[in-house]
Amino acid sequence: MGKKKKAAKKNNLNIALFFLVSFLFLIFVSLIIKLVIVLKNSKFDGDHRFTVAVSAKDNIKVISFSPQEKSISILTVDGKVNENIGKFLAVPIDDHIVSNEISISRANITSNLLKSIIDLDKLKSKLTSIDILRLSYFTKSVPLTSIYEKKIIKDLDEYTRGVLVSSLFTDQQISTEKKRIQIINGTDITGVGNRLATVINNIGGDVVIVSTSERKEKVSKIIYSGNKSYTVDKLSSILNFVNEKSKDTSLADVIIILGMDKISEFKY
Repeated sequence: MGKKKKAAKKNNLNIALFFLVSFLFLIFVSLIIKLVIVLKNSKFDGDHRFTVAVSAKDNIKVISFSPQEKSISILTVDGKVNENIGKFLAVPIDDHIVSNEISISRANITSNLLKSIIDLDKLKSKLTSIDILRLSYFTKSVPLTSIYEKKIIKDLDEYTRGVLVSSLFTDQQISTEKKRIQIINGTDITGVGNRLATVINNIGGDVVIVSTSERKEKVSKIIYSGNKSYTVDKLSSILNFVNEKSKDTSLADVIIILGMDKISEFKY
């Protein structure tokens, strides 16, 4: 009788242990899946310039992290800007944060980024916790002398604003690659090609010509010669345009065709 009780007790213990191990295994697998999803959705790769706009009630701070130059640029725009900040500054913004509680400055950038992880769900941002950790880790490696903080008013004239923006937001790899870029406006909206040229020049690109197509182009795309470059990948990401390799020779290394299919998504 005693042996049967011991056997039953041992069997129950084994069953309980099995369910406990299975439960812990399922938790472990779910955590791994969640981590993979977070990593997949992360945007900051730790190698190339990454720019975030932090919107508050009275101002917008545009913070640009440059791993290649080991530097950070913080531009504060005083006053309410009625258009999207990327269009106002003519510079691509990789992500946005909306918060009245984050006040990032040269002195506290690392600590405030780390604090933002706690309230990440409230920030109205697509940044992941991995992005925040990577950005925080990067900021710790940047000396204070390489953190540049500037302030402008929203009514600053366009020329002066453009000079300041280009000095703060140049993507070093685009600048180094020196790809000659042609823009063809295939839409019925005048000036859209020149606006895009300003954006590309502001991040270090070399726009050699802007022209207007004789007919409307249905499809927006980027055509490149030779091997695909970082410049092509970055422009494709900024504009959400497909890219393809050219079969013909051209004076430009990269040709951007602005078509009617993407004009409603054009941010600049």
